[in-house]
Amino acid sequence: MRGLRVVLVLAVVAAIGLGAAATASAARVSHPRKPPPAWFTKSFRQRVDAAGHRGVPVAGPGVLDICPSGVIHQGGVGTGTCLVYPYGCTANFAYYNGGSSTAPAVADGHLYLGSAGHCSDKVGQVVYAAISTPGVGASIARIGTVAKRVEQYGNNGSVLDFESIQIDSGYHVYPASPVGGPQGVYTGCQVGTPVKYWGDGYAVEMGPGKPEGGASAHWYDSGYGWFGPLLPGDSGSGVLNAVTNQAVGNLDAIVKLYVPPVYLPGEGIGTRMTSILSFSGYKLVNQDQTLASGSSTSCGQPSGKLKLSSGGGGRHKPKPRHHRTRHAHRGLTSVTRGA
Repeated sequence: MRGLRVVLVLAVVAAIGLGAAATASAARVSHPRKPPPAWFTKSFRQRVDAAGHRGVPVAGPGVLDICPSGVIHQGGVGTGTCLVYPYGCTANFAYYNGGSSTAPAVADGHLYLGSAGHCSDKVGQVVYAAISTPGVGASIARIGTVAKRVEQYGNNGSVLDFESIQIDSGYHVYPASPVGGPQGVYTGCQVGTPVKYWGDGYAVEMGPGKPEGGASAHWYDSGYGWFGPLLPGDSGSGVLNAVTNQAVGNLDAIVKLYVPPVYLPGEGIGTRMTSILSFSGYKLVNQDQTLASGSSTSCGQPSGKLKLSSGGGGRHKPKPRHHRTRHAHRGLTSVTRGA
């Protein structure tokens, strides 16, 4: 009987230890991206590279089977473009780092598309997307290379998961989102603000066009969250204020667990546009090709402790240990991070 008591005491101590470990800083999220398609072989990539801006139609599953939201840009790329390789994601907005007061309509080496950082593996990686060209129709084409990328999640709610793709010269660039905007940068903090986005993710084909939206749940200086549908292929989508058409940021992940609970399970989280512009040094291209610069927000940042504060934490974004598990059948990548 005394031995049984010892075993029970040890079990209780172990449980307490596990409970303490569970309250350590950690983040578990899933990325709503799709794996690279099996048909995107080396030989197919060589054909696409040789075709230039015309692109190559896909035999078997057509381009609209891969991107059922539709190929929305004629002879070019822009907000909402369906990215196919290295991962199935969505382009968010257009960005500019040239010297003009407005962005050019055709890529000249100073225009970029944005997406999530986890939609590529490294800087310099070539990106392929679905486009439409006269005489070819919907096809796959090389659109540019990754110029900058970052993928960091802080235990204080900071999110910086972004990549910029330098668009190959000669493509027409469409900055307007299919759902309206962008026109300026949202810097507010109002919980419940309606948000919207155009994503290329899907669970079942729903016909051309897939505007989505939801309501904001958290606003921080370096991250935000909302509740709404997020499907495989939506990673990187450009999120906007549904009332003002201001750019909010991008769509990055679905929360499984956040400790401390700065976000809730099932919540979609993303990088704020203010953080994107600060990190990249670019300007946002508005729907009318005027430019918007980054500015600061005054939403505060949790301290990283269980008892959340209204400020502090700043823009510290630790580079945590992480473990990835790909679920190809669901099109999601789970990421577990601990500090």
